[in-house]
Amino acid sequence: MCSAQTTWEPAKSCTIPTMKDALINAMTPVPPTPRRSLTWDRGKELSAHALFTEATKTPVYFADAKSPWQRGSNEHLNGLLRQY
Repeated sequence: MCSAQTTWEPAKSCTIPTMKDALINAMTPVPPTPRRSLTWDRGKELSAHALFTEATKTPVYFADAKSPWQRGSNEHLNGLLRQY
């Protein structure tokens, strides 16, 4: 059983290299089993996904439009954040 804790902090800037670097820093300490893949929404924030995959060896998949079930943990986290 693997337990994960998610923290959320507002970004200081939202440039593509910053997002890629932040994700690399967040994913690097995570053990290999829970980071087998990353499913991302269809935004431009992860346009550097190939560099992210190269750095972390974590493949990135993009969810289809209007298919929230393809991003289960993302939708769960969004629901939790909406409570606050």
